[in-house]
Amino acid sequence: PTVLPEFSEILKLFIDNGQRGIRVHSSGILYNEVIKEGIEKQIVTLIVSVDSGCKEIYKKIKNVDKSDKVWANIKKYRNGLDDKQANFIKLKYIIVPNVNDTIEEVRNFLNKVKENDIKNIIVDIESTYVYSNSQGVEPYIFYLIDYMENFAKNHEISVGPGRGSA
Repeated sequence: PTVLPEFSEILKLFIDNGQRGIRVHSSGILYNEVIKEGIEKQIVTLIVSVDSGCKEIYKKIKNVDKSDKVWANIKKYRNGLDDKQANFIKLKYIIVPNVNDTIEEVRNFLNKVKENDIKNIIVDIESTYVYSNSQGVEPYIFYLIDYMENFAKNHEISVGPGRGSA
């Protein structure tokens, strides 16, 4: 939504009028000062679906070479926030079978989460895989989710389920 010319003005209007519970889903490619203001005021929750921990996998999933930019913007959003404010930033990892479904890639993502002192992650499974796999989800996917949950628990990171992926 940050590419829309009216986005910042509308979001600012909501923030200035005390609207609560605003969720902004963003690619994270564009940094937005009004989003940062909303996070600081604990009004806006920013959700960035990064889905990877390395540049190559990011590019494969997103079809753009912007991984470094996204992680730099995540760092900018996190910078200067206390832990309570930081709870309003959530990074999402959608497991895409045969793309980012390796323990190495999950570790890469989790290490970046830790490096950036992110307090919340969301884990999801790519929906077309779930819907098209009549035999059920492969056991290794559950292993990856368990691994992420255990890592998060050991590093005081909250893990939430996704609500379906695109």
